[in-house]
Amino acid sequence: MKITMRRRAGWWVRGTKPLSSRRREAAPWARIWWIFPALILMMGGGRAGLADPSSVLEFPVGHFFINRPAVGDLDGDGTPEVVATANGAGRSGLEVAMTGIVTVIGVDRAISGHWPVVTESQVGPLPPTAPAVADLDGDARAEVIFGHGSILYVFHGDGRLWWQQRADGVFQTKPSACDLDGDGRLEVIAPADEFLGRAKIYLWRWDGTPYPGSPIELEEFFASSPTMYQHGHRTLLAIGAGDGFTRPEGSLYVFAVERGGWHLQWRRAVGAHPIARPAFVDVNHDGAMDIIGGTYTPSVYIVSAQDGAPLPGWPQSVGGPVFTSPLVVSQGKHTLVVALALDGVLSAWDQRGLLRWTVAVEPNAIDRLTLMDLDEDDRPEIVFGTRGGVTAVTLDGSIVKRWELGDYWMTGTLPVRLTERAPVSLIFGGVNNITEEAKLFVLNP
Repeated sequence: MKITMRRRAGWWVRGTKPLSSRRREAAPWARIWWIFPALILMMGGGRAGLADPSSVLEFPVGHFFINRPAVGDLDGDGTPEVVATANGAGRSGLEVAMTGIVTVIGVDRAISGHWPVVTESQVGPLPPTAPAVADLDGDARAEVIFGHGSILYVFHGDGRLWWQQRADGVFQTKPSACDLDGDGRLEVIAPADEFLGRAKIYLWRWDGTPYPGSPIELEEFFASSPTMYQHGHRTLLAIGAGDGFTRPEGSLYVFAVERGGWHLQWRRAVGAHPIARPAFVDVNHDGAMDIIGGTYTPSVYIVSAQDGAPLPGWPQSVGGPVFTSPLVVSQGKHTLVVALALDGVLSAWDQRGLLRWTVAVEPNAIDRLTLMDLDEDDRPEIVFGTRGGVTAVTLDGSIVKRWELGDYWMTGTLPVRLTERAPVSLIFGGVNNITEEAKLFVLNP
């Protein structure tokens, strides 16, 4: 059933549709960060045009909102399935907005198992989080993990609910799965936001029992997705947290997990509202890990993972808030740091913070920048979802390709080989600006 609703005022927020989305990743009382007019920058150069219909597969998966999909082998047959979370199913627009729906598409293009599944209705039009896919029980069939409202869900690969847990707060960022303590079992890590309160990091063991010391309380309202770095039996967990525009400060936290316990290793102010997912990377090739991320300041920061000290030349200012995790590309001893800001400018610096190039693109890729060697010349391109399609930019800052897909807001892209002999496809989600229908796209570039 296709639901059409009248357009509402545009909010610029974290989510699939940051400009004229008429939809929020949080309830109106939770994440009103700012109101901003839609800004559309005209893109020059490159090869643009409507994508060949024969190279694009489209699957309706919901309404109003969709996250970047995930892939994993859910049935143990050696080939991946595609998992998409979106706003829901129901007989009225309000009911659709308040439920979440999870759809799984197999390589045979069929919806498999007990999928799709529909979540409990939430208070307000809260979309589900992006899904994580991981084999929690060790049976070679991955589970699907996501949050919706105050509930964290874990489904078996065939669509049967395994366990769920409630939290104080609202799940709004993608959960993660990681063997935190080296016991051979994965833990589930999921931040829950609490407006005018304190965000918490919830940790559960593989079977849904609480991890010792969970939840971990932060000082700010909202938290990014977590990221982990493992060295032996020690795990570092990094997460950004902020209070939107209620305060100009924001923090990057690093926790150390070892011997079944955890402790705060350090906390640093890195700029306003650093909710772009941080990433561990050795930026200057000195053998020590660094952490990179983006803020509302707006800026891109790089700090030492050991103590949070900024690297020389960082942070770097940009023209708009940075929702997307910055990308670090290593070419021998040279490093390129790439970030996309919501003013629609993609920027690149060297490891010392020296600006190399900027290029104007449609400002919509706010959850992922992907590296993909489109022309097989051993030099990958930077690929991301944009307003109306997908864009590819070379490492020297030239727009080399754009696939036009209609009046959609797109998520970030995910490259995946759906079968052993198939070429690499780009998988992403999009929401139609007219019909409000959410779709899963599979593009064969």
